[in-house]
Amino acid sequence: MTLQADLYLSIRNPNSYLVAWQYRKMVEDYDLDIRVKPVYPLAIRNPGYFEEASPLWVPYLIKDCKRYAEFHGQTFALPRPDPIVQNLETLEIADNQPYIYRLTRLAMEAVRRGRGLAFSHELLHLIWSGDVENWNEGDQLAQCAGRAGLNLAELDEAVMKNAEDLDREVFKNQDDLQADGHWYTPSFVFNEELFFGESRVDMALWRLKQNGLQRRS
Repeated sequence: MTLQADLYLSIRNPNSYLVAWQYRKMVEDYDLDIRVKPVYPLAIRNPGYFEEASPLWVPYLIKDCKRYAEFHGQTFALPRPDPIVQNLETLEIADNQPYIYRLTRLAMEAVRRGRGLAFSHELLHLIWSGDVENWNEGDQLAQCAGRAGLNLAELDEAVMKNAEDLDREVFKNQDDLQADGHWYTPSFVFNEELFFGESRVDMALWRLKQNGLQRRS
């Protein structure tokens, strides 16, 4: 029997990048269906969050992400450009945000087309791996969509036509995340039990196996 779970991701969250490839591989290896639920990053949902946080938080987060990626044989670098326009010294969020709305809506449209996990993984890798600079230029996004089995032009057309409907789904995901017991990403939910962060992937797999998760033949 195929088990089902939810995975809340934010395109601007580096920890979402660090788990997306692991959960995608889990779906490839096991009889598991993971429903990706994109949310807007905290910088959009609650811009004041960063101003209230400890000044030690962001520097440690970056160091920890680099270490975690290295431990797993992955690459990691701060995105160029950042999906959120933000002053990393003052943590002030700019009013004009040219990237994050399109990216999140693209991820939501990919979910609608049954390619949510594949597209989210490819997009997060493009932005956070450090393998490319200026991910927003040229055909980088088009190649990213292609690797997930999608066509960027078709996705963008759907996003232009259905932006409000897509946002409603994203807003519902944000409400669902809070109802499931958290406010941040990545959060994996199975049988109403939430596993937060990249350090809980193995524990989530352990719980799934307790509930009969089987390898694909």
